[in-house]
Amino acid sequence: MTLIVALVPSYGILHMEVCTGSVKGNRFAQFLRNVVEKVSGLPRQEAPRLCIMDNASIHKVKEVEEIFK
Repeated sequence: MTLIVALVPSYGILHMEVCTGSVKGNRFAQFLRNVVEKVSGLPRQEAPRLCIMDNASIHKVKEVEEIFK
């Protein structure tokens, strides 16, 4: 199992998902789309404006890149 979590300092846990097995790029991209949807519902002062990811290969897939354009 894998746990993916989006945290916002002023809000706490914004979104989390538990996945069976490892997470591939397309699954991570879907997670990010879910996070973006939730962020759009937050008041502007609480909405994060920065996404920090490490150098993992799932963070570099084209689908993920497209989300941040």
